[in-house]
This record gives sequence, structure tokens and C-alpha cells, in this order.
Amino acid sequence: MADALDELIQAIGEIDDKIKRCVLSMENPVIRLKAQVDQSINSALATIDNVQGQITTIINVPGTIKTNSVRDFVNSVDSGFATIEQASITLVNTPNLSNIQIPLVSGTPTVGQSVTASEGEWNTPPSEYQYQWFRVKGGVKSELYNTSTPSYTITAEDSGAQLYAVVTAINTIDSESIQTGMVTVT
Repeated sequence: MADALDELIQAIGEIDDKIKRCVLSMENPVIRLKAQVDQSINSALATIDNVQGQITTIINVPGTIKTNSVRDFVNSVDSGFATIEQASITLVNTPNLSNIQIPLVSGTPTVGQSVTASEGEWNTPPSEYQYQWFRVKGGVKSELYNTSTPSYTITAEDSGAQLYAVVTAINTIDSESIQTGMVTVT
């Protein structure tokens, strides 16, 4: 992985140098940029594809393009969308999500009260969380519809049942779901 990362960093450096030269010359920079960097970008894309799930690229051309992939950047430049003033490419190592502390349910599990699922802890900060609540009563598991928030208000139908939530953590390249512990409604 380190070799692939080094190759990618070198290819990105070459792209950055070519972008700077193109910007300085200001001789039709969009077309010239594309012609100069096609080979380097293809090499960088191949390297990115080889390190799938491990590297996210973020390209930021201030005031014109903000994109999450080299391909989107090239397509924008190719279509004449951008006026290049300054370009920078930054690599961010984004590991796959992995739960390191199971989410918990807190609150008083009685009819009319609310219980809340925590987010748990993850190896890398997720960009969003999704929740789904479930009831187990008489050995039958039921999904509780319209329960996509961290909190759930217990109804009479839940009396004597066990409740739990499934918390899904999401980032730009991955999502991971984990079940909370169960609470028994009294």
C-alpha cells in the first residue's frame, strides 16, 4: 500500500506541476491542462483504483470547482466548466469504518417514555448516522416503521417487549451497521 501511495503522490505532484505551468502560461489553460495531464491522471486513476477503499481524493479549484474525484475534475476541465486560477490536489487516507464501541440504549423503558440510541464509537468519524428501531415480542422481531431518529417513544404495544436499534454509520467510502443492546419494556 505504501508503494501505491508513493506512486500516487508522485503522479499528483506531476499533475500539480503541469497545472502550475499551464496557469502561468495562460495560453488556453483549460485545453492545455487537459492535454498535458491526461497521461499523469490516467496513471493516478489506475493507482487510486488499485488502492480502492483506502484513498479518497479531493480536488479544490478555489471559486470554480469542488469535486471528490480526479475523474470529475478532468470531466469538468474537459467540458470547459472551469477557469483555472489555482489548483491543488490533496490526498486523504480514509480507512473503512469499524465500530470500536457498541451503541447503547439509554432512558427509562416504560410506556410513554422515550429511549435513545447512542452513536457508539468508530475508528474514523462518520459523516452521518441512520437509525432503525426494532421490537422483539413473543419471539417475533418487528421493524418499527417511521423510527429513523435516535429516540423512540415507547407505546402500549411495546409493553413486555424488548427494543433495540440498528445504528448505521456512513462516510464517503463506506457504511457499517451495528445493533445496540436490547432493553425490556416494563
